[in-house]
Amino acid sequence: MPLLTYFVLFAFAGQPFNNYWGWVTAPIWAFAAAYGVEGVHLLILAALRPQFQPPRHV
Repeated sequence: MPLLTYFVLFAFAGQPFNNYWGWVTAPIWAFAAAYGVEGVHLLILAALRPQFQPPRHV
């Protein structure tokens, strides 16, 4: 929520000389989109994988 608030306020209160920040952050967002999908997929697989249980000694 704080990040969304920052984006909205920056959209209205941002200065004209701050326009280049989109060019700075665009490559980072591209990597986040590309690797984020794979990361979420791996997290789901790890959560669904049965956990290792050591053998029980009777």
